[in-house]
Amino acid sequence: MKKVGIIGCGHISDTHIKSWKKTKNSVIHGLFDLSTELAEKKRAKYNVGTVYQDLDKLIAECDVLDVCTPPQSHFDICMQIIKAGKDLLIEKPVVTDVEQWKTIKAAVEEAGVKLGVCHNLKFNLSVQKAKQRIEKGEIGDLIRINRYFLTHPDYDRMLKGDNHWSHKLPGGRWYETMPHELYITHFFAGESVLDNVSVISTDRATVGAPADEVCFTLSNDKVISNYHYSSNCRLNKRSIELIGTDGTLVLDVLSDMMFLDRVKETKNKRAFGILFIEAMSRVLQALPDRISYFSERMKGISPHTRIILQFDAYLDGKAPSPTPIEEIDFVIRYCDIVGKEIDAKLVKS
Repeated sequence: MKKVGIIGCGHISDTHIKSWKKTKNSVIHGLFDLSTELAEKKRAKYNVGTVYQDLDKLIAECDVLDVCTPPQSHFDICMQIIKAGKDLLIEKPVVTDVEQWKTIKAAVEEAGVKLGVCHNLKFNLSVQKAKQRIEKGEIGDLIRINRYFLTHPDYDRMLKGDNHWSHKLPGGRWYETMPHELYITHFFAGESVLDNVSVISTDRATVGAPADEVCFTLSNDKVISNYHYSSNCRLNKRSIELIGTDGTLVLDVLSDMMFLDRVKETKNKRAFGILFIEAMSRVLQALPDRISYFSERMKGISPHTRIILQFDAYLDGKAPSPTPIEEIDFVIRYCDIVGKEIDAKLVKS
């Protein structure tokens, strides 16, 4: 069994600890946090490992380190782990500086260690089902991705107050979520390039999102991907549209629900209304979708669990990496580019 060390015992560590407890080849050996009291609470809550007060000792005594700290601390911790020759899993964003990423990437390749990043949205049931349907050709050729991230300070803990760590990132709150948009793009469309960034700063803008309306577009020779961020929408909706030549997949991210729309317009259907027919189709799809969703929930399986289970198998040589290095590289490069472009547009406005 591989010994796992958890570094950082904040909010997200609960999901990681519960997920590691479901693996076949690994066991949580130790926990470390700058707050020993917080680490002790997590150890007692989940009855796992030992609390370490020395990070060097934890790294030395573990085979795999899981980094759950804020991104500003990631570089130094990652380099410490890599230099020790240990494998590592890390929360996104890996780092907020492209040069730091280049250093980490080179060090990983030189040391021959395995690196995974928690690109958890990619492991939502809806996203995995959508990937399977696209690969089966059920919507034809993918031609468009539309991603909507509509939130509001009433619901979004990262937009409340003025001291969340995401506020100091390029683009603020949006940089924190941007990895999700970018690895979804890479997962479905592959390498893409930035076409444009548009921002609006209104009198409703918060410290966390000084650009409270943001749109940006990436594209390649097959797919255009468009993204809309808003901190002004009390509907609190997160959705993805995957548009193909023969149909559309619509994903409700917060509910982890997917619908397939393949209703082709004809004169006979106009009287009923295409939207009405699609709505009836969605009702019929909803029941099996929710059954599979709640079945996974009852088992305690989350997207993070699926990543960690695959990473555990990857460490054992029985599965591919859940986050290939080219995907990680794409995410970090374009988070930097788009985040800085948002800030630059704000200055100009």
